[in-house]
Amino acid sequence: MTKAKKLLYELLLTLLIWGSIVAFVGQPSTVPSGSMRQSIRIGDVVWVSKLYHRGPKVPQTWSIPFAEKTIWGTQIPSYLRIPFIPYLRLGFLGFSSMKRGDIFVFHAPHEVEYPVDVKTLYVKRLRALPGDTIEIIDGVLYVNGERESEEETKDIMHRYLVTTQRKVYNRFFTPYGIVKQDIRIGAKGYYIYATRQTADQLRKNPIVLGVVKSPPKEKMYRQHREKTRVPHRGMEVLLDEQGCQAYGETIVKYEGHKEATLRGGALYINGEKVEKYLFTKDYYLPIGDNYWRSYDGLSWQEGSIAFVPEDHIEGKVSFVLFGARDGLPGGDSLLRRIWLFSLLRGDFEWERCFQRL
Repeated sequence: MTKAKKLLYELLLTLLIWGSIVAFVGQPSTVPSGSMRQSIRIGDVVWVSKLYHRGPKVPQTWSIPFAEKTIWGTQIPSYLRIPFIPYLRLGFLGFSSMKRGDIFVFHAPHEVEYPVDVKTLYVKRLRALPGDTIEIIDGVLYVNGERESEEETKDIMHRYLVTTQRKVYNRFFTPYGIVKQDIRIGAKGYYIYATRQTADQLRKNPIVLGVVKSPPKEKMYRQHREKTRVPHRGMEVLLDEQGCQAYGETIVKYEGHKEATLRGGALYINGEKVEKYLFTKDYYLPIGDNYWRSYDGLSWQEGSIAFVPEDHIEGKVSFVLFGARDGLPGGDSLLRRIWLFSLLRGDFEWERCFQRL
């Protein structure tokens, strides 16, 4: 064997091994947005374990490795639209089950124009399981009639109005872990995004007159939501006007029907009106910890809660590989996705490296 052939063989073998690890074991991933602060920061490199749920999902779509939806610098799709195998999970490799509070990774359900494997990866917290009944009252989530505990919500960030005796600057909030991206100056005071514990600490400062919750008026749909049951496999729903409002979009987009439409407050499958429907998949509710600035299941569908189908789930965030400095700008540039560049720039806080979540 010549040196060139040997080198090519070793390269192909390396790619095969790495591809198998990424597909069936886990992979590093860079977080491009702040929807999970304080738990995960912008620029953090996290380890996504595929040994989760019902096992790693077998890839369904042929695509070019490391490419996004198009080939670099072109508008040519980086994938073939026809899946080569149906949805399948390797159940014998599923070593942990999904539970409320997990930080999990999934493909964005609302990108219906793309195959599942090509859709953008999102990182959110799992707040409700299949069959759970959920309700939101004053921005607080109730699951199966019970308010979430303080332990379950300790990392949730809300919007607060802070009033002070005198003018303060951004550095006033720095000791509390509040960065400038989380501070807005208003006519009544300072609007900040912080956890409940941070708000309590601010109230103890002698300069501070008050710290009260102040939900953004344009996002009041996150403040109150009527009772809704998370769909599960085998769940039957009545598709009256209320049922179509709550579940119609989910059935049309994710249940795999070739011809399904909503018309006049009714659901039609293959041209026939459907009065009742039996779900064929399990669904999950994702919500970001940065509650008022997260694009999640409370935002994707106008007028109803959106859920993540089981076939969109990729894995669970096990730990932070490299912790980014707080306050980094967001974005999903190529340099940000290639975490080695951030490592070389010194953008990491080493004390947060290998932190379990």
